[in-house]
Amino acid sequence: MLEKRKIAILASSKSFLDSRCQLLKRLVSAGHEVFCVVPDALPQRPYHDHGTAFYSLKLEKSGLNPIADMQFLLALKRLFSQQRPDMVLGYTIKPVIYGCIAARMAKVPEVNAVIAGLGYAFGGGSNHQKLAGLFAGQLYKIALKNCRKVIFQNPDDLNDFLSWGIVSEKQSSLVTGSGVDLDWFKFSEPSEKADFVLIARMLREK
Repeated sequence: MLEKRKIAILASSKSFLDSRCQLLKRLVSAGHEVFCVVPDALPQRPYHDHGTAFYSLKLEKSGLNPIADMQFLLALKRLFSQQRPDMVLGYTIKPVIYGCIAARMAKVPEVNAVIAGLGYAFGGGSNHQKLAGLFAGQLYKIALKNCRKVIFQNPDDLNDFLSWGIVSEKQSSLVTGSGVDLDWFKFSEPSEKADFVLIARMLREK
């Protein structure tokens, strides 16, 4: 029988609930105690509706303010020390970096991370991006050093992190994406004329 655990899941976007809803449901239905840590600007009720506790912390999602980031790191460390999770799982750059470091500071037994994409910092276009990428790369190396598992959703990202010495092959896994809930997004036959829409940020890389 699977051991029941207390699991902290961190993210920096409200789309987290859309893409990880099934994960939350599966963990809760398996008897695990789950709590979510998200930016303070997000609504609370949807998380409680899925049987998970909710903690909001102040986070500048895309800022480069070291004081604000340090405050976020220390707030995470205090939360982990109070809640004492058995495992931490982080998504998106700042929750992964600062979540992994804070978990280690709070002596969380198991830490995992998901790298869904490299994002703006690794775009390499402007001097601002290059500086952000250099800084983020060093922080990733520190944060992911003691992760049990680092899950990538893109083979190029995995290869980059391996070549940069940020992760090892032993701790790395590659999956084919977040998946689609086929019970919610049901298949229907297309009409004779099909229109396609791409919903994405208008970044040069995309």
